[in-house]
Amino acid sequence: MSKRGFSLIELLVVIGILGVLVAVGIFMYFEAVRQAKRTVHFYNIKLIKEALEIYYLKK
Repeated sequence: MSKRGFSLIELLVVIGILGVLVAVGIFMYFEAVRQAKRTVHFYNIKLIKEALEIYYLKK
């Protein structure tokens, strides 16, 4: 008797591994987005600070 296909246990293991990989990938994606937003906010604050310094020096 030749074995054709995969057993239920094998399929469940693969689905479980894929689920873990997807969860980690989603977490890393949202962490990267959060870090990018933080960097943009930091540079916006720096730009506003420099603009205020220029404004008060010219005044």
